[in-house]
Amino acid sequence: MNGAYLTHTSGADHRERRGYQRMYGLHHFSIATLIREAEYHPLPPDTEAFSSLAIAIHLGLETLETRSGRRALHDLGHAFIAEREERPQRMIFAGSATRMNRYVSHFLDRVRNYFPLVAVQKENDAVIASISPGAGDTTLEDFYPEDVGMLTYNGDWVHAMVKTHEDCLRETGPQERQDLLEKWQHFLFIFACATLHQLAHLFTSYLSLGQSSFPPLGSNEAVIGGCWLEERLYGGFLGIYADADQVGDMPGMLFLMDEDAVAHRIDPRAIAQFVNDPRQFKLPFPCVGPGMTLAERKALGIRRIGSTSTRGVALPHNARAMRELIAAPELPRYSVTGTALRTRATRAVQGLWIIKEDR
Repeated sequence: MNGAYLTHTSGADHRERRGYQRMYGLHHFSIATLIREAEYHPLPPDTEAFSSLAIAIHLGLETLETRSGRRALHDLGHAFIAEREERPQRMIFAGSATRMNRYVSHFLDRVRNYFPLVAVQKENDAVIASISPGAGDTTLEDFYPEDVGMLTYNGDWVHAMVKTHEDCLRETGPQERQDLLEKWQHFLFIFACATLHQLAHLFTSYLSLGQSSFPPLGSNEAVIGGCWLEERLYGGFLGIYADADQVGDMPGMLFLMDEDAVAHRIDPRAIAQFVNDPRQFKLPFPCVGPGMTLAERKALGIRRIGSTSTRGVALPHNARAMRELIAAPELPRYSVTGTALRTRATRAVQGLWIIKEDR
């Protein structure tokens, strides 16, 4: 448990208060965890799992709010509309492509102020995060993220991130503690990239007004979506690899994968710089060394252990249970200030200042 956290009642149902402006941070934020099949319980805010996930999610959202992030979302929107209009069962876009910047701003504002429900559950081992459709309707001018989808994160990876943070708090040696801090920040980086990837799918679902824009479960991912956005911003989509010598709860070696499946290792120094301030970090991520082909990775015994992509992976979602969870009125909702989230990403301490919202 984290002792240093604070909750108090905000005293308003903000969804009903049009024009209400909240402080910069994550709002209407809630995390549930899968206890047993189809049974979710709220994740207490005084846990490191809650804190670390909130920090990582905020990093991913901040990336989209930068000038390059907004421009990439704008271009993603145009590419998505064009791709859907070319299909045999073409999607008729309900808005105007000339207003894409407005849709991007509205989407980011609503995601920050009404973040979709987050769930921690068992996933395919290599899947860091995924997204499931919601049960509600939306409009381009009045979007509520949780009506459209729910983000899920791999419980094993979340546990490994939390364990690394706990190990860092216990460590007394300065160098060893610094190494563990950097390892924890690598986990934050991974979850931030996974969040950005899934928010790309949430954005295309928003543009399509919920018309099946998510990647079909167990099949190839949508052509225009998370990987498209990662490649535009990062220079490739994230792949996480390990060699034969890796032991324990390691975040692995982080690579950018290009369209030819060549892996380019991300400069580890850039990861810490990004986590410390994603708004000032200049994308794409710099890489070190030569790229490695699939054959070269196999020859070296380097295997993939994680990815932001769900291409070709069957996900164990219980759609009905998730929709019921999204609609559950008893789920507590919280606000976390951006200052607290930013500060907490740079050092391993306990706790996070949190405001409990009235439903």
